[in-house]
Amino acid sequence: MTPGIFITGTNTGVGKTAVTAAMLRLLAKEGVRAVGLKPIASGSERSGPGGSLRNTDALELQAAAPV
Repeated sequence: MTPGIFITGTNTGVGKTAVTAAMLRLLAKEGVRAVGLKPIASGSERSGPGGSLRNTDALELQAAAPV
């Protein structure tokens, strides 16, 4: 089974995404392949190809992932 870390917080804006992105960047620096998932995300904006809906937190995790 692949090890995992679950980041949780009590409210919006408490830093869950920032902490997760920092951890992903640190893991990448150490040569560890990892991804960040945001299974539930509220709020989105239309952007990208075809004006699809995008969540800024999910995009931040995607950008920080070393894979």
